[in-house]
Amino acid sequence: MKLETLGHACTLLTDDDGQPFLLTDPWLVGSTYWRSWWLQNYPTQEKIAALSAVKFAYITHEHPDHFHPPSLRKLGKKPLFLSPDLPENRMLIYLQEHEFTAESLTSLQWRELSPSVRILSISLWNDDSVLLVDTPEALVFNLNDSKPSMRHLRHLRRFADDFLPEGKTRRQYSQ
Repeated sequence: MKLETLGHACTLLTDDDGQPFLLTDPWLVGSTYWRSWWLQNYPTQEKIAALSAVKFAYITHEHPDHFHPPSLRKLGKKPLFLSPDLPENRMLIYLQEHEFTAESLTSLQWRELSPSVRILSISLWNDDSVLLVDTPEALVFNLNDSKPSMRHLRHLRRFADDFLPEGKTRRQYSQ
């Protein structure tokens, strides 16, 4: 498995065959926030075309630099779009109304994506989420711009310390 960042808060996990497996917070094209934010480095058209084969896409929250409809349209209808279980899940409603395959993940319940990869969505009080990705090589914490409290961070640290077997590494991506 390989983890890479694309642009702003977008991360891509590829499988051992180099195929796109899990994409988070896809903002790949255009601007956001009323044309006031632009990506510094856009993915190539070839990269975006390859991303249309991704199996899963997780969106942490509905700010337009994370939940970007023009980028979602570029990905097409193949991925299963996943969102956190938030009180007002407008992302899920939008995705379903636009005929994307989409599900909401129950907070604090592991979801198996393959025999070797599972994810855990943690909904936060501020309509955001943290995503944990458990792979054979690492437990990845995607905090994006969720700004968890110190109490939440200590809890995540204890969770990771209790969870990680000997030899597994912890990697963190935070925008």
